[in-house]
Amino acid sequence: MLGLIGLLGALFAGVLADSVLAATDTTAEDDTAEDDAADSEDAQLKDIFQMLAPSETSDPAAAGVNISDDLPDPAPEPLALQGAAGNDALTGRGGDDRLDGGAGDDVLAGGAGLDALTGGLGNDMLHGDDGADSLYGSAGDDSLFGCEGDDTLQGGDGADQLCGGDGADDLAGGSDADALDGGFGNDLLQGGSGSDTVDGGAGDDTIWGQTATEADTEVDFLNGGAGNDALMLGAGDYGNGGEGADSFTLHDIHADDPPMQITDFNPAEDSLLVLYDASLHPDPQLSLQSGSNGTTLLLDGVPLANLTTSGINLASITLQAA
Repeated sequence: MLGLIGLLGALFAGVLADSVLAATDTTAEDDTAEDDAADSEDAQLKDIFQMLAPSETSDPAAAGVNISDDLPDPAPEPLALQGAAGNDALTGRGGDDRLDGGAGDDVLAGGAGLDALTGGLGNDMLHGDDGADSLYGSAGDDSLFGCEGDDTLQGGDGADQLCGGDGADDLAGGSDADALDGGFGNDLLQGGSGSDTVDGGAGDDTIWGQTATEADTEVDFLNGGAGNDALMLGAGDYGNGGEGADSFTLHDIHADDPPMQITDFNPAEDSLLVLYDASLHPDPQLSLQSGSNGTTLLLDGVPLANLTTSGINLASITLQAA
């Protein structure tokens, strides 16, 4: 009996020490397999209780005794990773990370957080993942995926592919022939220089074949997709609003520039705005010519746009100085 009392005293002393340590332990560390497992002293104490009172079914944890030392995981620290000259694979770990692939054909994944990804030289693939991320392809034919969040994607030089994913994204193709897809959300898409293909996707999108501040003589292909979209067309551009009540803005062109092409203008729900240069057109006049392939819109006798829809009249068109 004395031996049993001594054994219980030693065990209770160990439990008391363990409880004191747990109460004073305020260091937040990542959980490990060792942290998740029950302490060996706790397991031994439970065995002794069951040996002394086999009919007892109470659990110390159920009685309010804290036998776990688990603490919440700490917030991930931001990473700053720089690739070398080869083909690198860089991955963020959940914080606001900065990844730069450098030269080579790199693969970058930001993970959760507000990440900044730069591809560098080479044909790179960038994934923003969760959060409002910033992706820049730089030189090369790059593929950029914003994924979730309100992302900013810039292709840079090269024939790039940009996909915004979910969220209200800002996409800019840069130079060369780029392909842009806004995905879901109300996006801003600018093809930039080069012959670009721009698709707004779902949402109320604003789509430029060039940029909002620079003219572009290359032929761009603009598709609004679902939603009430705004399409800004330049010389030779093709515009299709898709589903919804869309607006088409036609910018002034020179007499030798190719006219714009609008394939689905519906005067019952869509709007058409013509912006003209007042210095070139002091007294601008619009006119319409009907043909077998639709209707041609002319500004001072020069073809400005061809519309495949018939039944259009000047009352459905707004003329405004730029």
